[in-house]
Amino acid sequence: MRHSFLIIAVTAGLTVPSLVGAAEDGLSKEERLYFEVLDQDGNGKIERSELETITGLIFRMADLNGDGGVAKDEMKKINGIVRAIQKLR
Repeated sequence: MRHSFLIIAVTAGLTVPSLVGAAEDGLSKEERLYFEVLDQDGNGKIERSELETITGLIFRMADLNGDGGVAKDEMKKINGIVRAIQKLR
């Protein structure tokens, strides 16, 4: 997927300024990052299908054992990973 790294970064709450262009459109760097991650086809708007794609990807990342659900232990592991990534800021 085109924005896999950005999806992980956004999920972890990271801002990656070097991956974000100048804020000529009035968006902050963080807002631009979120928008670019969600606007998968780059047409300048976030469509329902793009949001569903991102939500599905995040779900698949959280479903560590691939059983089609996110159990409490999987959520705890994911939260630990996100917290570890946030400490890298």
